Amino acid sequence: MPEVSRNLKLTILGLLVLQNATQTLLMRYSRGVLNESYNPSTAVILSEFCKLFVCIGLIMFGIGESGLNNHNNNNNNEYASIQSKLIYLIRNSGYTWVPATCYFIQNS
Repeated sequence: MPEVSRNLKLTILGLLVLQNATQTLLMRYSRGVLNESYNPSTAVILSEFCKLFVCIGLIMFGIGESGLNNHNNNNNNEYASIQSKLIYLIRNSGYTWVPATCYFIQNS
């Protein structure tokens, strides 16, 4: 797998910090100033689904390195390749489930 540059890592970290800070500020503003009533867990789940769809889109369009070889180059197997990439990434991301679950419980 190719090495990711330090600048790219810092850029991604900065964007994640910005996204999480913006989400928190908007939720507090909408509940405090605008007096909107909603379940915060619903907002967190919708935010996570948005992240999921963005990640799937990045994998589909091949933006960035996923560490997976694209062995199916013809259009007939394009969706099979995407499906195999997603299955591989889900199976090999088990070590992130515990922090993700803690994050979900914390924001509930």
